[in-house]
Parts: sequence; C-alpha cells; structure tokens
Amino acid sequence: MAKASIESFGEQDALEREALPEQAEISSAADISLGRLHSLMPIIGLASLIPIIVVLIYIAQTGRNVPFWDDWAHLVPIAMKTQSGTLTPADIFDQNVDHRVAFASLLTAILTATTDWNIRVNVLANVFIAVINFALLVSMFRRQQGAIWLLLALPFAALVFSIRQRTNWVWQMETCWHFTLMFLLLMLWTLQKFSRSGRTLVLAAVFTVCMTFSTLHGLLGWPLLFVTAWMLGYRKPRYMAFMLVAGIVCVGLYFTNFDFAVIGADDTGNAAGLMTDPVRLVHYTVTFLGGAFVVHEDEFVVLSTVFGIVGLGLLLLNAGYLLRQTRSFSTIAIWLALAAFSVGSGLLTALGRGRIFPEAIPRQPLLDRYVTASSWLWVGLFALIALTLYHVFRSENRSRWQQALVVVNVAPVLVWSLMYIVANGWAFQLHPLMTVTQENCVMKFPIERNVRCLARIYTNHIPQSDVVAGIDWMAYERTGSFAGQQQPFERIINLYNVDRGSL
Repeated sequence: MAKASIESFGEQDALEREALPEQAEISSAADISLGRLHSLMPIIGLASLIPIIVVLIYIAQTGRNVPFWDDWAHLVPIAMKTQSGTLTPADIFDQNVDHRVAFASLLTAILTATTDWNIRVNVLANVFIAVINFALLVSMFRRQQGAIWLLLALPFAALVFSIRQRTNWVWQMETCWHFTLMFLLLMLWTLQKFSRSGRTLVLAAVFTVCMTFSTLHGLLGWPLLFVTAWMLGYRKPRYMAFMLVAGIVCVGLYFTNFDFAVIGADDTGNAAGLMTDPVRLVHYTVTFLGGAFVVHEDEFVVLSTVFGIVGLGLLLLNAGYLLRQTRSFSTIAIWLALAAFSVGSGLLTALGRGRIFPEAIPRQPLLDRYVTASSWLWVGLFALIALTLYHVFRSENRSRWQQALVVVNVAPVLVWSLMYIVANGWAFQLHPLMTVTQENCVMKFPIERNVRCLARIYTNHIPQSDVVAGIDWMAYERTGSFAGQQQPFERIINLYNVDRGSL
C-alpha cells in the first residue's frame, strides 16, 4: 500500500509536469496587491544593481594587473604556451591541485590570443559570468512564480555579488568557481524551461559535463542532475540509464591520469589525504555553510555553525511544507538542487581540509573564497521561504501553525540581513589580497631583480624560479601584466637569457 501511494504520488507529479510544461505557479491569482508591487519595480531594479556596483568598485580599488598565487603554476604556463603556439587540449584539461579548471584555462588562452592576456579583463570576466548567473536565477524564479519574482531580485543580487567572497572577484584562477555555478544554473534552467524530452536531458547533461571540468566540486553536478531530473518527471528507464552512463563516463575521464597524492592538506599546506572523521566532517560542513553571514575571524566560528544548522533546518521545513501543500516535486526541485550543491561543496571541502579544523585553523571553513559555494544554500532557502510565505498569505483561513511558520522564517531572515551587512562591510575594508607595492615589485622585477618582494604573491608549492621565468616572459612578450607596456626591457631580458638559456 505504501509503495502504491508513493508511485501514485510520483505519477501525479509527472502528470502535472506533463500538463504544464512551463511549471505551474503555486497560483496565478494572488490575493496580495500585485499592482503595488509592480509599481516598485524600478526602485527594486535599481536596488538590485547596488551589489554589482559595489563589486566593481571593490575590483577597481583592490584588483591588480599581475598573476596571483596558483596563477603562476597554471594560468601563466597556459598563456605562455598559447603565445608560443604549443598549447594542447591536454594543457587545458591539466590537473591543478585537485581540480581540472578547463574553462578558466580556456578563458586565459582566449584572452592571451585576443588581448595579450590582459589580466584586468580576466578579472572582469568574473563579474560578467556572475551577471549571467544572476539573470538565470531571476529567470527561473520568475518562470515558477511570476507574481512575486521581483521580491527575490535584491536578495539574489546580494548573495551572488557579495563582497564577502572578495578573493573570487580579484583572483583570475577563481573564475573556475563562477564557471561551475554558471553551468549548474544552465543545467537547471534547461530542465525547467524546456518540455520533457531526450533532447532536453542531453543538453542538461552537456552543461553538467562542462560543470565537471570547471572544478572538482563540479562532480556534484551528476547526482544533482539525476535527482533533479527525476523530481521534474524524467523517470523513464532510458532517461535514468542515460544519466547514469553519462555520469560514469564523465567522472572516469575526470580521474584519468589523476594525481591523488596531492589530495588533502595539513596545517603546513602539504598533502595529507582525506579526512574521514564523521563528526569533524559534519562540523566543518555546517560551519562552511554559515560563512556568507559572518566575519572571517575565529570568534565567529560558532555563530557560523549555528547559522548553518538553522539554515538547513529551515530548508527542510519549507521544502516539506511546500511539498505537502502542492504535492509537486517541481515546486522545490530547482531550489533544493542549489542548496544541495552548497552542502556537497562543504562536504568535499571538509574531506580535503578537515584535518586543520577546528585545530589548528578554526576559521578555515570561513575563507572568503568558499563563500561563493556556500551562498547557494541561502539562495535556495530564500526562494523556498518566499514561496512558502506567498502560499501562507493566500490562505483564507491561516492556522496558528502557519502563522508560526511565518515568524520562524522571517525572524532569522532579519538576523541574516543584518549580519550580511556587517560581514560584507568588514570584508570591503580589509587589506587587499595584493598591494600596490607588490604589484610594483612585479612590474619592476625585470630591471631590479628583487626576489624578496615576490614572497607573498605565490604559494610555497610553486618554485620561485618558475615565478621569475613567468615575469620575464611576460615582460619580454608584452603579455599579462606587461600588456601594452612600452618600457625598454628587451636588451635586459636578452642579456639575462644569455646566462640562463631561452625562456
């Protein structure tokens, strides 16, 4: 009997999906005054631009026109090989620590060929991709619930363009995270927008392949595709078989010739294998999830953990409520997938970094570059909260527990809104990742040969000789940091190469 009930529930959801290919809203007629809401559209639209403007200001103030950290080990060689005509597909898909950042590498190759790898353009690409991601988010929510989509524009913009993820705005290598999210959103957008068919599923799978080769965390795309597609009605055996085979093949290719020796890190930064303690894994993951609303300091670790737990609890509460009221998986599928990506990202990061949490580095899960991944729990949660509140306020006879549901949702959102302002204001005024002095060090290096000032622009696993060679190459070829420069470096570099051989 239980099995029959579950099957009938799934069949009903599939029939609803078939009858309404564009995904029916919870209701097309809202009892609230939509005219008044739409009159605020220009104001809300302008307010949604504020986070984007703040990010552009931050990039203008703190962005530097030089490679940084892992760029020297991966992107600089990509640019060098592109310039010399020796770049191969193997270079594009080459492993960078535990990631394969094919699209970040491809972008570097394209910019090298078209702009002599203007690094400022590379950084602005992060914002451009984020704009696409924001547009996809708004499009999906508007398609599902057109009556109140405007209310989510500002929260979506605030999360997508938060300064709390500052590293991922000004570091070229971190373009890989924005690509990962873009392909995830394109996969979900495809499943939502187009009618259920084999072609739609193939297109969604193509975006999942692209997601896989953007970062290690892109591997999460396959279970997300499988579950989300099932929730949206792709339950025929041939659909399930296709996704399973495609996922196995793609994951197999990802790990072909993969160097597992670099997995994990201890407190010295050396590879140490995966963390397997389940308690520490869970603790790390929930702390990771709350990072979007806290300051990156030790004393905020507990608060971040609390936020993560509360966020997960509300996610399940609202998803359960909507599923019970609408009896349609399609209502919650997209937003649960986005939240699940954050949870999965936290767990994968915990597997590799859990050894140093909570000791010796308590705030490690709060790193600003992780906020790009953790923010999507809150995107999914806020979307579900908006759908829940819309459903509750349309009810003619609201019960006490529905009224309590409103309070339980609204109160934490107010707290998170305040903490968002605090955390992002704090991040905006932090010391830049790279100073003007360090940028000048690189620009003057071909003449002054001062290696001491280079210390903080690359990580300790990169040989200094590789950094020196990269700087000299950029100066000689007028590429990268030296694109458009007309300073007379040729004679100095040529004399230098007499002693050490050609670059």
